[in-house]
Amino acid sequence: MSHRYREELRRRAADDDAAFIEYITDLVLPDHLREMSAFANRHRKAVVLEPRGFGKTTLLCYRAARLIGLARGAIRIGILCAVDEDAENLTAAIRRSSSTHASSRCFRGRPQGSRGRAGATRPGRSPGLSSART
Repeated sequence: MSHRYREELRRRAADDDAAFIEYITDLVLPDHLREMSAFANRHRKAVVLEPRGFGKTTLLCYRAARLIGLARGAIRIGILCAVDEDAENLTAAIRRSSSTHASSRCFRGRPQGSRGRAGATRPGRSPGLSSART
């Protein structure tokens, strides 16, 4: 990957899920996940139905990390799962993704995307993330 291409990804990453994911992981999203990302951008609230193993969780976890970075942690995102352990694992994955050095480089010099109040979290947790069992 050339330096020029990497810098282009970094420049686009704050506003583009596919660029964010590729910049911080080198994972290139397939077309169906790019379409899902575009759908999520057009609809504030939506339900996405895709077969098991199609990458929904991967995309949405990185999207959550991107949105937390864009808002500088000043948003609240709930992770709802049928099993507590799954919710905790997803919360940890999002926290890791949003706190990497590569992730922080995506938002340098950007105005804060949200002025909302960060949600309360357990001690040792980053603001903006909570998990719950459904």
